[in-house]
Amino acid sequence: MKRVSILFVLFTVGLFFAGGQSLFAQAKGEVKMEWLSHSHFRFTSPNGKVLLTNPHLDNPDNKTKLEDITKADVIVVADGHRDEIGKAPEIAAKTGARIVAVRELALGYLAKVAKVPQKQLVLAGIGDRFNFDGITVRVVHSIHGS
Repeated sequence: MKRVSILFVLFTVGLFFAGGQSLFAQAKGEVKMEWLSHSHFRFTSPNGKVLLTNPHLDNPDNKTKLEDITKADVIVVADGHRDEIGKAPEIAAKTGARIVAVRELALGYLAKVAKVPQKQLVLAGIGDRFNFDGITVRVVHSIHGS
């Protein structure tokens, strides 16, 4: 059975072009990428925006604790598995971050069970692109097994 999950594409800064001008020229910096564990990454843009992926803080390989995360603007959750959702609801509550997740996950578990406010949920579908202040998240079709 095919499953749809979100894979993200964080172009180094946006989609290389914004308003006809290269974001490299605007930002004059680099994206910082940190591997925290498994599929949990932290990306920091040149303008200080922070994007987290799959924040599974309970992973034994992850030395980052919830109290260590003081800033997040966007959290991308790839699918409904526990190791991808991780502490996304708690981080969103703490930081005000928006969570990008497929519609079913966002409206189901995240909204109803984890009680993430609707205004913090970004409902994603295949082919969608979202821009968060220079950070672009692109949703692509992916086959993922368990």
